[in-house]
Parts: sequence; structure tokens; C-alpha cells
Amino acid sequence: PQHHAKELEIIRALHESDTPFVIGMEMFRSESQKDLDSWTSGGMPLHQFVHSYYRNWNLRWTVYADIFLYAREHGIPIVGLNIPEEISGAIARRGFSSLSDDERKRIPAGISCTIDKNYREFIRKAHAGHGKNDERSFLHFCEAQMVWDKSMAANLVSFMKANPGKKAVVLAGVGHAWKRGIPEQVSQMSEYRIRVVLPLMSDDLKSITVEDADY
Repeated sequence: PQHHAKELEIIRALHESDTPFVIGMEMFRSESQKDLDSWTSGGMPLHQFVHSYYRNWNLRWTVYADIFLYAREHGIPIVGLNIPEEISGAIARRGFSSLSDDERKRIPAGISCTIDKNYREFIRKAHAGHGKNDERSFLHFCEAQMVWDKSMAANLVSFMKANPGKKAVVLAGVGHAWKRGIPEQVSQMSEYRIRVVLPLMSDDLKSITVEDADY
């Protein structure tokens, strides 16, 4: 809960400083953007939006409720960044090259997937506990994470370029938020400057740290 309170604190600070910005969220797929637009514009009732939330994410609504309600109250746009779970799951099981033409149409155009040694080690660190028993399965897992990160970055950059003059607060899991995740992919697609704020991974989970940006 303290992590989500810190997210809202950042969002509130930007709003109160009259900074034009949007909220990008891993918790919604890009194909659900119409629901997000309807919610933030005041057109969708709460019960209907909660149903949409659960179609996109599996954590209880109360985890993010204050953020969604604040965005609606102040008309702050929310951008869905995620890809369908069945696509990332298919890559994790079969590999990126196995995707059919129809499956590729469900991720941003032009997404490629090349896994080097450094990225493998990053994934081992970022997703400790999600390890696979053999190298082939682990490679597929790495490909799924890279396509996931690239796609969320591409969806964010596409929205930002179509709506110039705004900043973005992006909410994503730690494995996607580390510099080698979404931030690195954004830097390869654009010239946007990035600052990463992460919970400190120690016994004191109340701590928040800023990961200094190299770009």
C-alpha cells in the first residue's frame, strides 16, 4: 500500500504544480483505451469501470482505486500500455518466432526481439523467482519480457508523440520499471528523458529510491 501511496503522491504533486501530464499503466491493455478515455472524461460509471479493470488486471481494485479516482476527478488522461496476456504467454511458451501473423497484429508494429547476454542477466536479476529449468525455456521467458517491455514503450511513445508537451508518470512492476526494461526501450525509440523511482528491495519495504538515469 505504501508504494501506491507514493505513486499517488507523485501524481498529485505534478497536478498541483500545473504540469501537463498523463498516467501510463501496465495495468490496462492498449486495446482497452476507450474504457480509460470514457472513465477519465466522466462518461463511464464506477461499477462498469471496475468490471473493465478486472478484465485487464488481477489485483484487487482497492490497490489502485485512489489513483483512478484522482485521475477522473481532475481529468488526467490514463494510457493503457499493456499487451494481451495470451500474447506474452505464447512467447514465453513457444518463443517470439512462433507468433502467427494474427498474433503479431496484437502488438505494436515493428517490434523485434534479440536477446543478448546482458539482457539475460538483467532478466535473471529482475525476475528472480520466475526462473525456468532449462535454457530454452529461459530464452523464451526473456523474449516474452523484452516484447512486453518494447510494446509498452512503443505504446507510450506513440501516445506522447501524438500529444506533445506532456510528461508521463508510468506505473509498472519493478521488473519492467528498471532501466533495462521499459526505460531503455523508450530511450531507443525517442529522446524523452527518464527518471525511475523504485521501492528499495530490502527488508525495509517502506523505502523508496530513485534510480539515477544515464539518459
